[in-house]
Amino acid sequence: MKFVLLYLSLFSYSFAQDDIATAFKREYAYLNAQKQELLRLKKKIESGQDSLYRRTQKKTEKLEGEYLNLVAKNESLAGVLSSLETSFSLLNEKKESLNSLLFQAKTTFNDLGKSFNFSAENEGKSTPLKAALAQMNETLKNLGQYQKETSEFFLADGTLVKGEVLKIGKISSIGKFQNNTFFLAPAGDAKLKALEKIDDDFFKNPSLRKQQKLFLYESLVNPYEPDKSKSVFEYISAGGAIAWVIVLLGLTSLALVVYRFINLRKAIKGEEGSLARVESITRDSLGKSKDQFEDLISEQVSLENSRLDRFSTILVVFAAITPLLGLLGTVTGMIGTFDVITKYGTSDPKLLSGGISEALITTELGLIVAIPVVLLGNVLNGQANQVKDQMEQLVLGIINKENKN
Repeated sequence: MKFVLLYLSLFSYSFAQDDIATAFKREYAYLNAQKQELLRLKKKIESGQDSLYRRTQKKTEKLEGEYLNLVAKNESLAGVLSSLETSFSLLNEKKESLNSLLFQAKTTFNDLGKSFNFSAENEGKSTPLKAALAQMNETLKNLGQYQKETSEFFLADGTLVKGEVLKIGKISSIGKFQNNTFFLAPAGDAKLKALEKIDDDFFKNPSLRKQQKLFLYESLVNPYEPDKSKSVFEYISAGGAIAWVIVLLGLTSLALVVYRFINLRKAIKGEEGSLARVESITRDSLGKSKDQFEDLISEQVSLENSRLDRFSTILVVFAAITPLLGLLGTVTGMIGTFDVITKYGTSDPKLLSGGISEALITTELGLIVAIPVVLLGNVLNGQANQVKDQMEQLVLGIINKENKN
């Protein structure tokens, strides 16, 4: 019985092994088929990707080319636009210059009592502009002619008289009163005043008009004032209070330089000078002990050195201070100038002259004082050092002579 059961078990086991092997083979065949299918799909996908990549690369290259073309066109258009903007700016500048020129011409003609027929509506049109230029030329030509009339003018003493006036355009006038002929200059408010006398035959003899030098003026609005040379006091006063301080330091420095020069001459040549005093004290101290001799000589030499160097430090200080004061005057003068500009603008140059004069004059005076003081101070210091050396040589000479004896 047991043998039968064992046989049946073995039979069942062998049958099961056959089923497992068969199943394994089937599964292997299925998986192999799947693998082949996946490999095929992989090749297909890879092939499609390569084709898509090539198409995409071609499109990208094409788009890059188109982009570069657009960039080049954009740069070209930007250059054209910049050129147009420059041309437009130049045209605007020319237009503004032309308008300014026409405005000045109109103002000038109005001052001359002439009408200037060029309105703003005619801007940019060549025919009205040419007509205006022709009008200007004609007016200027007429203004260059001689005009004789009877008019009032002031004499040199301020008397208002009526006499014969010969006007040469609008730039020069000759007046005649009681057989006296004068150049006429603007007196303000469209009035004229007499200047220097000229040849009385100027009115009668036209040939003299070509030989005579004329007095020319720009307009009759501003009065003519002949140039007057400033005195020293006026010149310094134009520099303000700082200029007077610099002048005071300069005069003090000059006095100290003269004092030091005289003192040095006396120290060298005078019987009561430094050399004489040092020689006297040296000879009087020869019989004393060495310590007493050295003390007396050192004391006298130190005293003479102090006398020789007197006021040298003050001169150095003055030479250093005066340029700084000049710079201070420059700063205060420019501050005053800017204050005037802030209040009144720059229309009248005379208002600015005060601050500018202070700025320049103080600097000039500071340098005028400092440079000679530095030079003379160094020269005097050099002479003082020479006197000191002579004193030392004198003392040593006396001592050596005494030792030989």
